[in-house]
Amino acid sequence: NLIKMSVREIYICVGYKKEVIIDYCKQEFKDLNIKFIENKDYLITNNMYSLYLAKDYFNEEDFILINGDMIFDKKIIDICLKNKGKSIAFYDSSDFNETEPRIRIDRDFTDSLILPKIKENSNGRTTGLFVFNKESSKKLVEDMERVIKREKKMNEIFELSVSNIFKKTHFIPINIKNIRWAEIDNFDDLKKAEAIF
Repeated sequence: NLIKMSVREIYICVGYKKEVIIDYCKQEFKDLNIKFIENKDYLITNNMYSLYLAKDYFNEEDFILINGDMIFDKKIIDICLKNKGKSIAFYDSSDFNETEPRIRIDRDFTDSLILPKIKENSNGRTTGLFVFNKESSKKLVEDMERVIKREKKMNEIFELSVSNIFKKTHFIPINIKNIRWAEIDNFDDLKKAEAIF
């Protein structure tokens, strides 16, 4: 979908089964110079640490952050590109799964991100796809650095830092309940995604 929408600067954080992912991308996308960032400590860290390892590529830059287990319609990338320079939090107002991060909206801006297993009212589930502008990407890196370097927390999800910066910058909430998307964590999710797509 990124390639269909003419996105050419692509970075993939890898760890588990990295060879499979790298070989596949090199065979399928020979004309693209995809950069791979390896998290050698993937067994004892989480996705915040993987993202932090890629910080030099996106700090103070506009970028789209996509969880690797998400599949989605290319319309979502079109929305990202049409809102250049803005920060976006995509969410689904038809899904309130408390095992996933959710967002709360106040006056057309994303007010807070509710981390998994916290019981609070929300406007819906996040999708694992965010857009950062130069300002919010700088704040994201600063917060991840604080969590990882100062607090020595290596096993956090990146949504913790996203939650921390919501109060410091403006993220536009965009509801994609009517656009196809799915998160694939297991074989049941894969079957559901295959039915959707």
